[in-house]
Amino acid sequence: MDISFKKDVEVITFLKESIKSHNDEVSYYHKISRDEDYVKPILITEKDKGRIIGGISASMYWEMIYLDEFFIKAEYRKKGIGRKLLNQLIDIAKEKHVNFICLQTFSFQARDFYLKFGFKIIGEIKDYPPGESMYTMRLDLK
Repeated sequence: MDISFKKDVEVITFLKESIKSHNDEVSYYHKISRDEDYVKPILITEKDKGRIIGGISASMYWEMIYLDEFFIKAEYRKKGIGRKLLNQLIDIAKEKHVNFICLQTFSFQARDFYLKFGFKIIGEIKDYPPGESMYTMRLDLK
């Protein structure tokens, strides 16, 4: 057994490729998600005077949308922009007949904002980072 505290690209590549191969063998959904264009990106942005002030980056696959990134510049918060962007993502999800939207957020981020939209906490890692929590949240659409 070898133990190292240095990044080893060869070992990491071996592990990632081995997991990917295993998942492809045992999971139909993992295998088809490797096809080009299977995972559909979604970008929704809001601009002010031609400059991006916020937006959402999400990925649509496996009959769900995973909200990857969501940010509004501080000076534009509390003005309904976040609500507008998230409603647009929810509308896209319904139009595309996805079953749910999933995301992760921290206790110091937007947990309460998502709760207002009907997202439910389906997982919590307490004290991560120390003194905070990380939440996995899901909005069921069907």
